[in-house]
Amino acid sequence: MNIDTIIETVKKLEKSGNDISIIVKNMKTKEEGVATILPNGNIVVFEGSENGSDDKIYSIKNFKKNYSIIKLENELGEEFE
Repeated sequence: MNIDTIIETVKKLEKSGNDISIIVKNMKTKEEGVATILPNGNIVVFEGSENGSDDKIYSIKNFKKNYSIIKLENELGEEFE
């Protein structure tokens, strides 16, 4: 499944009341993080330092250049397929 399809799936799941986390991997650092889609369509990625200094907001275009999606999880940590 490509990133665009996954993002559309997340949007649909969230519209139906699910709280979805996108588990991602930074392609440069290989570090894992969590991403969420903002209401304006951008994606915020939480990774690295716990103080938030490494967190960033990306356009979908820049997100695709920098991250791969590992899996989707609901608020209980259960994986969506």
